[in-house]
Amino acid sequence: MERHELAAEVKRHLLLRERSDGERVDRRQLAHRIGIKEKTLYAYLNGTTLPPASRLDRLLYELGVAEDEVVRLCSARDEIQLNRAAAEPPESPYHLARLKTVLRLDTPTPEAYELRRVVAGQHGLREVRTALDLPREAGQAELGLAVTVLFGAQLEVVESPRPHRREFVLRLPRPLRAGESAEYCLHLRVAPGEPMRQHYIFTPERRCDQFALRIRFHPGQLPSWVRQVSGEPVRAFDAAQAPAESIAVDAVGEVCADFPKPALHLGYGLQWG
Repeated sequence: MERHELAAEVKRHLLLRERSDGERVDRRQLAHRIGIKEKTLYAYLNGTTLPPASRLDRLLYELGVAEDEVVRLCSARDEIQLNRAAAEPPESPYHLARLKTVLRLDTPTPEAYELRRVVAGQHGLREVRTALDLPREAGQAELGLAVTVLFGAQLEVVESPRPHRREFVLRLPRPLRAGESAEYCLHLRVAPGEPMRQHYIFTPERRCDQFALRIRFHPGQLPSWVRQVSGEPVRAFDAAQAPAESIAVDAVGEVCADFPKPALHLGYGLQWG
């Protein structure tokens, strides 16, 4: 199935709902219920944008689609994303040579340190962008998150282009020439009392040569299982269960994983429960 075919299927269910109810579904209210803007809903229905898995789930739920049909369409959506990930990446002004993340769960509130090394693909690179998806359950407020640059860059702009997503523009100390690299480090801290999903996933949106993740658990709250997420669409790790073989937590409560050349738009990281 192609993206426009998926959109046609979703639109068909919208029309079926209208026929069943005997009235037109208010697009503005429907968009509000699934947490998106009205123009984004039209982009989904027209096939110009592939909806994230969580949004497609919610949209089909609001339209009263049967569970087996939801599974079919969401599986088709994941296949479309897999095919897109296999395509050649577009040229970019820079790429990530390395991302090293340490997630601490032994602190009063979860916090992460992200060390990023970027390599310029053209002369005069002055700024880079970092995006974070902060998934929440339907109806939950935005996740409280404090972001600090520890070194190597200056935070210029924080944007929220859509619900549960933050994008940061960071200015580098000096313009880079093509082939030159620079490192910067971010400190991310979840607000006190905020729940965090039991996974840390990196989904590359531009070329990345290496991703390394270390998680340090609280000694009194060690997980019963840990599994590695390697090249999975979002629905796979959102609905994951305990694996047949769990990754061992070491003597100091840590788990590490390395991912060379992670593919675009797929998830990599660790999940626990």
